[in-house]
Amino acid sequence: MLALTDSQLSAVYAAAAPLDVADRGPFLEAVASALSDHAEPGDGDVFRAVREAQRKFWRPPVTQHAVGAQSKYR
Repeated sequence: MLALTDSQLSAVYAAAAPLDVADRGPFLEAVASALSDHAEPGDGDVFRAVREAQRKFWRPPVTQHAVGAQSKYR
């Protein structure tokens, strides 16, 4: 069983929030798997596990402009 502090758990959930809904479960499983070797993971352990899992699951958002729409970035 993985024991995280409230602030560590909040950090993990905050890191999962911008992910695609379908990727959140596998992301949380990847974080838990990375932390399974630690009896009492510290903040740094949680940070590293989250960072590695985000590299696997984060995808940049797709933005679409309407045809003929003016972009302020030309």
